[in-house]
Amino acid sequence: MGYIRRWLLCGSKTPTFGDFAFLAFVLAQYLDGLLTYFGVTRGIAAEDNSLAFQTMSVVGVGATVMLFKLASVGLGVLFYPLGNRLGNHHIVPVVLASLTVVVIIRAVAPWAYLFLTL
Repeated sequence: MGYIRRWLLCGSKTPTFGDFAFLAFVLAQYLDGLLTYFGVTRGIAAEDNSLAFQTMSVVGVGATVMLFKLASVGLGVLFYPLGNRLGNHHIVPVVLASLTVVVIIRAVAPWAYLFLTL
């Protein structure tokens, strides 16, 4: 567990803006996956992503949501420490924070609105 913490924090003892950006990114992905799963399985709305929609018809809603969210978070897990190790430690947190805002605006907020207006 200590190795993973050191790897994610890139050797830092105290959390930085990048750590919070990464955590917010993971939480936004989690919320999007949860809301997508409940929204699609309850018949509230269909998935807007055409690739995800087609995949849902083949492997099912749960497997598709897991696949897509694990891929997103997995790329974030690879991107964040790698960017820090390559010396791009200033741009990586900004990119992750920007992606988090995009996920919240384009994915979480519409689902939340649909659920709140039921």
